[in-house]
Amino acid sequence: MVNSGCKNCIFEVYDVIGKKVMSQKLSENETKVDLNSLNNGTYLYKIMQDGIILKADKLLLNR
Repeated sequence: MVNSGCKNCIFEVYDVIGKKVMSQKLSENETKVDLNSLNNGTYLYKIMQDGIILKADKLLLNR
């Protein structure tokens, strides 16, 4: 779950070489994001609103 707390936000995931591997629109409250299509590893994500980055961090997947 991603708790964005904003309207019209976009959640984007990038691999370690900077290629966008996923993008999803977020609702105002909580949005369930399906990461099952991604392999285990390290990714970078950002939450953006109107082209402005609100949050960016690492995402580690290990299932």
